[in-house]
Amino acid sequence: MTKRVEIYGAGISGLVAAIQLARQGFEVHLFDREERIGGNQIWHPSIQTTNLNLDKTSQYIEIELKNLFHPINNIIFYRYGRRSTFSLPDMYACERGPREKSLDFALGKLASDVGVIFHPGVEFSKRLSSHNASTIVATGLNIESYQELGIPYVLIKGYRALTKTNLNSILFTYMSKCTNYDFAYIAATNELLFCLLFSRGMISDRNLSQLKILLKDTEKIEFNNWEYSHGALPKEPHLFWGDWILTGTLSGMIDPYLLHGISGAMISGKIAALAVSDPSKAEVEFQWFSKNFLIKKCLKSVSSRLPLKRFSVPAMMWIDNHLHGVGFVK
Repeated sequence: MTKRVEIYGAGISGLVAAIQLARQGFEVHLFDREERIGGNQIWHPSIQTTNLNLDKTSQYIEIELKNLFHPINNIIFYRYGRRSTFSLPDMYACERGPREKSLDFALGKLASDVGVIFHPGVEFSKRLSSHNASTIVATGLNIESYQELGIPYVLIKGYRALTKTNLNSILFTYMSKCTNYDFAYIAATNELLFCLLFSRGMISDRNLSQLKILLKDTEKIEFNNWEYSHGALPKEPHLFWGDWILTGTLSGMIDPYLLHGISGAMISGKIAALAVSDPSKAEVEFQWFSKNFLIKKCLKSVSSRLPLKRFSVPAMMWIDNHLHGVGFVK
C-alpha cells in the first residue's frame, strides 16, 4: 500500500519536499490556502536575492536551477548617506510568484509532472491532518501557523512595491534611519523591479515616506504601488515540532542576519522529505545546515545595537559572509 504524505504550504520548501517524495513513490497531497502555485500573495510576486552555490544546491535537491537564478555581480550599498559598491560570492536574484519565469512556477510544474496532487484554497489546521499520513508544514511567514502550533516567533513587518523595468540582475541596498533594525533593497530580474522595506523592529508610513525620498534622490527610482506586508519568523530552528515535520522559514532554515531564505527553503524541503522515511538521518542533516543560526542571530543583534553601528555594519557583513550560511551548500 502506497504511503500517504500531506504537505501544507505550496511555497518553495513544500514544493521541493513534494517532488522528492513523489519521486520516491509516496502518494503526495499538497495543500495551500492560495488558489494557485506561487507563494503567499501578501509577499509575492517579488524578486528575491540569496547566497547559494548553484551547482551544488542543484545536485543536493536533484533539481536543475541554473535557468531560474541570475548572478548579481555588484551590490550598490547606501549606508547612512555613503555610497559603496562591493560584491559577495555566489549572490543571485530569482523571481518568486505565479509567473512562468518564477521559481515557484517551475517547481509547481515539476511537482505536477511527478504526480503530486494539489489542493488549493485550504488553510492549515491541525484538525485537517490525517492520522494515517506523515504531515509536513511549510507555511512560511504565515503568523496563523505559528499560533496554531504554538511555535515562538518574532514579527516581521514591511512595505513592498513592484514595477516593470529594463534593468536586469541589479541589487541596491539601503541602510539608514528609516530602515530601523533591518534594511531595504531593490532588485531586478525578468523585467521586474522590486523593492522591500522590512524590519523586525518598529516601522510605519513615516519610514516608507523617508525611503521614497531616499530612492528618488539616490537612484531616481519611484514606485506607485506600495503595499504593507507582515509575517513571522521562528526564534529557533526546529525540524520536528511534536508529530509535525517543519520545513522552510517555519523550521528556521533562514539566515537570521540578512534574512536570506531561498537556499534554506530548498535545502530544508529535501530534508523534510528525508524525515518521512529516516527521521534520525534527517535531523543530522538539519542540524548541520542550521548550525550557525544562533551565531548569526547574535551577530545581527550586535551589529544593530552598537553605538557606531553605521561604521560596524560592513565588518559584521564580512564576518557573516565568511560563516557557513544557514541552508548553504558548500
